[in-house]
Amino acid sequence: MHAFVNSDDLDLTANRGSVENTPSELLKDIEDTIRKIFAEKIEPNEDYIKFQDELLAIERHRHAKKEGEDYRRRQKRLESKEIATIESVDFYSPQTETDLIALVAGVQALVPDILPFFIRDYDSHFGFDGLAARNKTLAINETQHLFVEFKLELKKDFNHTFERLDSIICWTSRVRDAEIVADLAGKTGTYHITQREDRSKAHYIVIPDSPRNVEVIHFRELLEQRGIKFRPVGE
Repeated sequence: MHAFVNSDDLDLTANRGSVENTPSELLKDIEDTIRKIFAEKIEPNEDYIKFQDELLAIERHRHAKKEGEDYRRRQKRLESKEIATIESVDFYSPQTETDLIALVAGVQALVPDILPFFIRDYDSHFGFDGLAARNKTLAINETQHLFVEFKLELKKDFNHTFERLDSIICWTSRVRDAEIVADLAGKTGTYHITQREDRSKAHYIVIPDSPRNVEVIHFRELLEQRGIKFRPVGE
């Protein structure tokens, strides 16, 4: 994989007005800045992590030595996670949507009332990630099931439509109170944070001319309300 950097501060190596290249001190500063941006902005990005995972999956078939690199990468990734213990079972903080799905499924198996619905089917390959029911007695073939979408980080650009979507489960959010969220079809809603009677927070995307709002469940916040705290691995 290659990346290119351009700046008016760079001297051309074949500049007709000068035989000097860009000073080495400036190149070193540029390199240090790029490495910092890459480590802080690119490497933690969900799309980059997914791309890297898929790339390594292909390379593992071609080069056996990549397994060692993959091990070190996964070890480093694990060390950067946080951990929480629920009923003697350890759970790790998610770094991808797949991690979040696994976390929610595992926690709900131990704490059935953690969510206001029961997720019965997961599919992260196409469409919405989860199919759920608010009533346990609802038969599998009944049509009152609802769609749930998982997002590691909720953003103002939502890559699904609000139509037929009941809830979003996220780990973190970039969206602030009263900001606008736009769906894949260009429909917009306003993100609202309110307080329930028990002083817990409620998050909704309020959609104009819609009979319902999309509930946003911050799963980490929800766990912390139950007294479940994540701590760095190794503490």
